[in-house]
Amino acid sequence: MEAVIGGGMLNGAVDLSIQQLASPEVRNFFKCHKLDDGLLEKLTGTLNAVSELLDDAEEKQLIKPDVKNWLDGVKDAVYETEDLLDEIGYEAQRSKFEGYSQTSMDHVWNFLSSKLNLLSKKEKETAEKLKKIFEKLERAVRHKGDLRPIEGIAGGKPLTEKKGPLPDEFHVYGRDADKEAIMELLKLDHEMAQKVEQMFQLKAWVWVDEQFNVSRVIEDMLKEVNAKIIANKEADELLKEALEGKKVFLVLDNVCSIEYNEWHKLLLSLQDVEKGSKIIVTTHSENVAKAIETVIPPHPVDGITDEECCFIMHDLINDLAQYVSGEFCFKVGEFGSSKAPKKTRHFSHQLKDYNHVLKIFEDIHEVPPLRTFASMSDESKFHIDLDEKYWELYTLEKIVWITPLLDSIGNLKHLRYLDLSAMNMTRLPEKVSALYSLQTLILRGCRHLMVLPTNMSNLINLQHLIIEGTCLREMPSQMSKLIVLQKLTDFFLGKQSGSNLKELGKLVNLRGTLSIWDLQNTLSVQDALEADLKSKKHLEKLRFSWDGRTGDSQRERVILEKLEPHSNVKSLVVCGYGGRLFPDWVGDSAFSNLATLTLNQCKNCTSLPSLGQLSSLKQLCVMSLDRIVVVGSVFYGRCPSMKKPFASLQKLEFLFMPRWREWIPYTDSDEEGGGAFPLLKELWIQDCPNLTNALPILPSLSTLGIENCPLLVVSIPRNPIFTTKKLNGNSRYMFIKKSSPGLVSLKGDFLLKGMEQIGGISTFLQAIEVEKCDSLKCLNLELFPNLRSLEIKRCANLESLCADEECLVDFTSLASLKIIQCPNLVYFPELRAPELRKLQLPECINLESLPKHMHFLFPSLVDLCLYACSKLELFPEGGFPSKLESLEIIECHKLIPHRMQWDLQSLPSLSNLKIGPMQDAEFFLIELNKNIN
Repeated sequence: MEAVIGGGMLNGAVDLSIQQLASPEVRNFFKCHKLDDGLLEKLTGTLNAVSELLDDAEEKQLIKPDVKNWLDGVKDAVYETEDLLDEIGYEAQRSKFEGYSQTSMDHVWNFLSSKLNLLSKKEKETAEKLKKIFEKLERAVRHKGDLRPIEGIAGGKPLTEKKGPLPDEFHVYGRDADKEAIMELLKLDHEMAQKVEQMFQLKAWVWVDEQFNVSRVIEDMLKEVNAKIIANKEADELLKEALEGKKVFLVLDNVCSIEYNEWHKLLLSLQDVEKGSKIIVTTHSENVAKAIETVIPPHPVDGITDEECCFIMHDLINDLAQYVSGEFCFKVGEFGSSKAPKKTRHFSHQLKDYNHVLKIFEDIHEVPPLRTFASMSDESKFHIDLDEKYWELYTLEKIVWITPLLDSIGNLKHLRYLDLSAMNMTRLPEKVSALYSLQTLILRGCRHLMVLPTNMSNLINLQHLIIEGTCLREMPSQMSKLIVLQKLTDFFLGKQSGSNLKELGKLVNLRGTLSIWDLQNTLSVQDALEADLKSKKHLEKLRFSWDGRTGDSQRERVILEKLEPHSNVKSLVVCGYGGRLFPDWVGDSAFSNLATLTLNQCKNCTSLPSLGQLSSLKQLCVMSLDRIVVVGSVFYGRCPSMKKPFASLQKLEFLFMPRWREWIPYTDSDEEGGGAFPLLKELWIQDCPNLTNALPILPSLSTLGIENCPLLVVSIPRNPIFTTKKLNGNSRYMFIKKSSPGLVSLKGDFLLKGMEQIGGISTFLQAIEVEKCDSLKCLNLELFPNLRSLEIKRCANLESLCADEECLVDFTSLASLKIIQCPNLVYFPELRAPELRKLQLPECINLESLPKHMHFLFPSLVDLCLYACSKLELFPEGGFPSKLESLEIIECHKLIPHRMQWDLQSLPSLSNLKIGPMQDAEFFLIELNKNIN
């Protein structure tokens, strides 16, 4: 087992052990060494008996410590059973690869002899080992207490067996409002609710389940109230007598359906209870609620909020995992306990201090053989010497790869999971090929790794091989033998015949992501066909990569044609392909699940494939296709079932296309030049220096980025859906983005020969950011009447914000205005912005004056910052706005000397004041206090 044996997994571990006991390897071992077959049968029978009790034990362990201890004992015995059976299975597997007879167990016995430290007769000692395991499990069965098999019975499961009231120590989360409402309906206050035990003489909680069978409900109620059973007397009469004159609290839980006659019969049995008795019915059915409704209306219980699920569930699951794993799992951090419990089988640490690690290793030597050793710290730089204490490991991850580990890795015969991510190594040692039980090997990010073991094909149980981010250049030979392999992130074609593309053909279980590299090394077209990617229906993401230095474009086209994948593929990348045309399957409408497509560095291609008929395509990136000149009708394709090409496309990128000159819009007799890209939201065009014509009509476009396309004439629709805009004038960069419904903004460094080129978008823009635009002299704010935020940084030649000295437009939406390091700004315009709350003017070194009537123009201003405006001298007439809360005037050497005229005492909301530098700061404060008082 790779994971911790706990909860439902213990059932699986027991079942697996029973299967292994019946395996040919184990039977042959007993037969060869004349061991008692009866002991094998007894052990199997005892495991079956234990298995029958596990469901009941797993439920009761949460509230009964003795049951938890019982389960821990069973787990310990199962661990020992697995270890012994695994040793037999491993050695049998090794005998296959090393030429031993499958039924000759001498080699197996030699290993077991040393492993079990047998000092006398082999058979006797092995029998003793098995006998001890049997005795542990038999003892568990004898001391089962009230545990019993949970089985169905005629008429349904026992009603109270699986459900009941939560124990007192349990806490219910996220239901405080519901508890209040229910107490209100029951007319119970908090004090009364705490005394339910004393308030009611009899209490019963009955789980009703699928059908409302009144006879079964009554029988369960009799058991709940411990009623005396009298032969030859009806159950409803017995219940009526048991409850007569007593105050009763009854919960009928999970009533799924109900017949009125059945309900009425139950009520007759309850009619003589004392006044003040309470009945609560829970149900998922509105029909049930209506059928039994009294004068008190039903109380609907909604699902708990996402917040309650996430701030609650994480802690609960973590606590539950720790409780169930018990002493078998030990995790230590920098400040946690370093003493591992004696039953520890799974160990992890988050340690950074080497001395602390050494102390942990000393403690680990006192526990049974470990199954898991995991470093959870990305900064750990430690190693372990893999002596016998670690030879039972099933999981080893994140250990620094150094010589001691290299020398001893072959001893980890039980290893299922090996994670050596980001290790500094150039080759994986050959000894790894002897880890026949290995199921997962992770080498992600081993960026110096160049060679895998020659005999990797021996790892016939390998299911996951993660080798992305390595420096591998070829695969070992005979990879086709790894027939259970499910996840193979990368396949590298070397120049030798060993790493052959056709090796993929027999790996029929591949799924998820696969990248095939260096396809230029494909030996023959037949190899590509025999890779049989078309049959691998579980592969969802594929990458085909060449080095881009082809000499035979026709051959590469045929190879890509033969690599046609299954139509289930969702993501495809083709990189470095040297063909002049793409095969027909690229863009075939049969690929109805393809959502992401990237064509990169296909430098010989003269035409794009017909991609418009891919019904699910959402993202398309065309990059570095150097010979593409025109994008036109072939690109859109023709498909009778699709009225509009690229019907699902949301993001389109054309990048680094040096010869691309023309983008011909899609034409259709019914659409008058439109119709394609109906859902396109993002369009990015970068480094296409020869592209000249306007963009097609894009009705849903909300993000537009254009960079280094100096000849492109952009026709932007007058559409309020555009909300953010960024333009770079020197490199002809424009960026427009919709960041939220109704929000329009402009961001970037740009050259505007005339703001009119933005068209109707300007009236919807709500935020503008401009930086390092030396060509910008005047930003005519009158073009942006709905602006909320304006920030201009380091624009050396900015002189004005309005075409005239006084703006004629009221900026009723403007809330924030920042002008930073604009040395040519001399005058601040008289613009009216009644909602402006923040004004910052740092390092505008030639600014001479603020607006004359600032208190009138900016009545809502609360934050004013003036920094290093060395020529600012004229103080605004009428003083500062009265709502000012924060005022910072720093290094404004001509303005600060007039500070006594600022009338600061008239600012009742001022809470932050920074002025400096001042030589007479103390005198200023004294005078300011006098004026305030």
